[in-house]
Amino acid sequence: MAVSCEKCGNEIIEGAKFCGNCGEKIAVSEDRLIEDGAEIAANSVSAIEKSDETEREAGVNTTAKESSPAAVWFYELKGEKIGPVNEAQIKFLMEAGTISYGTAVWKKGFPEWLNIENTELLELLQKDVPPPIPGTHIDNTLAWVVAFVPLIGAIIEVTLFGQVVSFTFFIYWIVNALLCNTDSRRLAKAGYNTEKFRGWFWLVPVYLFQRATHLKQNYAYFIADIVVLILVVIAS
Repeated sequence: MAVSCEKCGNEIIEGAKFCGNCGEKIAVSEDRLIEDGAEIAANSVSAIEKSDETEREAGVNTTAKESSPAAVWFYELKGEKIGPVNEAQIKFLMEAGTISYGTAVWKKGFPEWLNIENTELLELLQKDVPPPIPGTHIDNTLAWVVAFVPLIGAIIEVTLFGQVVSFTFFIYWIVNALLCNTDSRRLAKAGYNTEKFRGWFWLVPVYLFQRATHLKQNYAYFIADIVVLILVVIAS
């Protein structure tokens, strides 16, 4: 809205307090004051709305943080109880390979420790970790070799020395330990949690029994190992 100087009639530049032609002080009309007040009020409202929006966003973030899953889960690692952790942390541990199928977990309300795939965490597990390769598709060659190492050794002893000698026992033990360790690494690559039984490599029958149990296989190579050990003991 154009404003003119009351003294000389010169058009006043918007916002000027004095006439540029005659220097007369410009009287501000009531309408102009109202308009200026309205503009200030509008700016204030806009600032308040922006502030409220920022606060609401902060409120949402705070609420989200407060409502994050509680740390209620415990898991077993190498015979130790670890926790409590929440589901986000469990997801990270799954991605890192620390938690997988066969890992024992517990939370309040569980009567006992359960394998993770037998809990509601299965859905989370399936999103991040493929299930282990079925035992029917696992190569058992190393397991059978381990079972027959004592017999093979006894045949070599008889061939070389004419009898079974006892001092070679430690050689068999070292060979079997290396074979079991190699076998457990292969099973880990197949998706199995071998932490619970790979430490039994120093006691081969236990290792083979645990292996067959975790892979849900029959116990043929375990039984074969027991029979071979009995025959070697009798022969010596």
